[in-house]
Amino acid sequence: MKILMLISLLLITSATYSQKPINAKYNGTMAIGVSSGMGLFSGNNFIAKSYNTNYPISINVQFHLYKNIGIGFLYQHSNASLKSTEYVGLSTVGKFGRFGSFVGYYGKLGKKFLIEPKIGMGILRIRNILDNSFYLSNGSYDYKTWGNYTSFSTDFDYFINKNLSLFANVDYSYLAFPDVHASTETGVSYHSSNLYGVQLGVKFWAR
Repeated sequence: MKILMLISLLLITSATYSQKPINAKYNGTMAIGVSSGMGLFSGNNFIAKSYNTNYPISINVQFHLYKNIGIGFLYQHSNASLKSTEYVGLSTVGKFGRFGSFVGYYGKLGKKFLIEPKIGMGILRIRNILDNSFYLSNGSYDYKTWGNYTSFSTDFDYFINKNLSLFANVDYSYLAFPDVHASTETGVSYHSSNLYGVQLGVKFWAR
């Protein structure tokens, strides 16, 4: 919430920050982005059936590589409350974390705008916190589910000055859990899920 308040403040002040044209350069740059928003799981699978909408916080670091191509790394964390314990046991909350890399394309839209379509992949971990009245045989109050993801996303950047941009991100991620073994009698998939996300953030560019 604090991140979203900061972004809103920057949006208000950007209108009066400078009257000079801003050139949305990316050549020879590194950028660090921080963003927050919401994610929605969908499909007939144990993730979508079990978890409510999540509100992730993301940090990404990206580098200009060659011409209009860039690469980067992403870390994202979010908590999702449970809407059903039928498929994940007596959990109270799911803590989602993912770390991965991406490749993107820089496309300039005038002097102040930049569009960045990206393709990414990486690892995904879900840590389920169990109810206090229930614990595993080893005494643990949580258990972890590991998987991987493939994402297709786009950043839309608006430059306030040459070192600062505000951006919106839209994302679709395919979540895969190849090592999860569960009964098919439940009628839902334990091997994959879909995640749709929207985030707002701020990006700092080093020249």
